[in-house]
Amino acid sequence: MLGPFIFAAIAASLLLVGLGLLVRPLKAESALRPVADLNVESLTAKHFRNLAQIRGALTDEDRFFINRRLPEGSAKRLRVERQMALRKYLVGIGEDFACLDRLAREVASLSPRVEHRQETERLVLEVRFRILYRIALFRLGTAGSLPFDAVAHLSGMVGGLSRQVEAMMATLQTLAPEAPTESPSQP
Repeated sequence: MLGPFIFAAIAASLLLVGLGLLVRPLKAESALRPVADLNVESLTAKHFRNLAQIRGALTDEDRFFINRRLPEGSAKRLRVERQMALRKYLVGIGEDFACLDRLAREVASLSPRVEHRQETERLVLEVRFRILYRIALFRLGTAGSLPFDAVAHLSGMVGGLSRQVEAMMATLQTLAPEAPTESPSQP
């Protein structure tokens, strides 16, 4: 008789924890300054372009090579260093996403006609990124490693948001009135 109630209580608790993690801002979002103090250059993506270097550190061949060639202590130390580098990269990807998302919101607020479809796409991308990002950090913290595909997917999501922001900015620029050109003064 209590079985369904216990199950429902556990399910509700897990749902609340999941929603709390989803709604809780990324660490990088809370570090952003107020809108009035921001410049556009500070909101560009900087980290996601380093994916090629991370790929080399995550390959199975590299792991096997290290285990074969290095003494156990050195191999373990190198694995820990690579895990820390991967964590820094993931945090950097989170920062990139937070900055680009902030920039997308600012551009959308300046646009005279924000398409509902674009805002919905951005919101869905944000939710997906938050979920996958937190899962990746959890897996890295518990398992000590992360498949390259998961890292590449997060990096691709940041790249997609970057392209979306660029398109929004280009559209906004076409809608902006042209600056008056100075006509040559007549003598």
